[in-house]
Amino acid sequence: MKIKRALVVDDSKVARTVLADILKKQGVAVDTTESAEDALEYLLETRPDVIFLDHVMPGMDGFQAMRAIKQNPETATIPIMMYTSKEGEVYVGQARALGAAGCLPKQVQPVDVAKVLESLSHAHIPHGEQSANDAVSEDNASAVVEIDDTDAGSSVRERMLETVELAEADAIQSALKQLLERQRSTLRKDIGEECERATRTVMTELQAANGAGVGKRQRHMSGLMRLALLGIVIVLPAVVLFKLYLNAETEKDQLEQRYTRLLARQESLQSTVERNVQSQGVLGQKYQAMQASFDRQQSQAERERRQLLDTVAWAISERSTLDYGQQPIDEAQLDAMRGLLARLDELGFAGTLRINRHHGRFCLMNVNGIYMKPRDDTSFGSCTVIDNPVDWDGANTRVLEQLLNNELVPRGSRIRIQVVDTGVDRPRNLYPPLTAALTAGDWNRVAISNNRLEFTLLPDEKASHSPSLQAVGDSTGGLQ
Repeated sequence: MKIKRALVVDDSKVARTVLADILKKQGVAVDTTESAEDALEYLLETRPDVIFLDHVMPGMDGFQAMRAIKQNPETATIPIMMYTSKEGEVYVGQARALGAAGCLPKQVQPVDVAKVLESLSHAHIPHGEQSANDAVSEDNASAVVEIDDTDAGSSVRERMLETVELAEADAIQSALKQLLERQRSTLRKDIGEECERATRTVMTELQAANGAGVGKRQRHMSGLMRLALLGIVIVLPAVVLFKLYLNAETEKDQLEQRYTRLLARQESLQSTVERNVQSQGVLGQKYQAMQASFDRQQSQAERERRQLLDTVAWAISERSTLDYGQQPIDEAQLDAMRGLLARLDELGFAGTLRINRHHGRFCLMNVNGIYMKPRDDTSFGSCTVIDNPVDWDGANTRVLEQLLNNELVPRGSRIRIQVVDTGVDRPRNLYPPLTAALTAGDWNRVAISNNRLEFTLLPDEKASHSPSLQAVGDSTGGLQ
């Protein structure tokens, strides 16, 4: 579909005019707004084919506006191109993660705009990209202390066998009692049912003979039948009872034989256990001494690992201060962090690299709607605002954390990256007192020292390896 109408959103009149002229020369009708809020009102009535959106604007910024557009089903499918002076791999990744089709620089050339329009005309630009973190499975490590002593191993096995055999013997006794009780109940029930059936049959025959008025011969035959039925009533239960009794006796003999064997095995095990008990005192002392030595070694190793990780974190954080408007993580830092994480992964480190983002409070002046640092010799009283109005919120923090994990963490690694925005409440250095002689430069030098990234390595509690101090120390040079 050919691009016929575009919306340009930028607080800079010059930038709006430049891009609008380029688009008009491409045969595209152009509407413009100077704020994100005006753009959202425009979209209530009009549907452009593409939106060119600035990032840094007073009020709602470009990322916030893009989220509002993508969350509205009526406007979610409109392609959005970020039209901004910001650049870099991390920023482009953030923009695409929020739904941007791409990014154009402010110094854009007509040929670049033509390529974008051509691409949007022939392809559907997805309004969001999803990425998923690989599920990282973490193996729990355990320390094993082995004692090479045959008697000790035999003692443990024999005690286990003794417990099993005793339990089995008790189970056999209980099963034998339950079986005999079930046989008695079954016999009583079967005899009662047989007697009841025979009685019903005899009574039915008698009633039939009396009611029909049969002759003497018939009465004689009925008498013989009654005698036969009576014999069946007496003999059949006895046969059934005898058969059940034989079955019960056979099962009882088998259970008694097994119980006798188990008793003999129990006596043998008890004798073995008594012999091994005598050696347990010496083995217990040996085990306690070995356990104490192991605990001391483990405690020392943990102290050395904690000292190592604190040293590495300090080396990373030492020169991570940021000037106003500077990207939190540039390409050089990305390469250095990638090398460090790869080295930690090779050494078996498992845990979290936490990046705390601290904001400095800068002395700024509003110049044509854009907050900028004044000259260093400017009086502090001339500052319009004492703050840090950067494009940093919870959503951007999560997007950056996701990008860093995808780009920097080696595949299959047990290392994770966590990004935390701590705001302005934890300055490294105190700001100077407010006096008439205070300049913007004096204040902003402290603000830069407080506008920083702090790195902390947090090992998992049950990590199976601890990297050596020298090995990791060699990997931190690129971040200092």
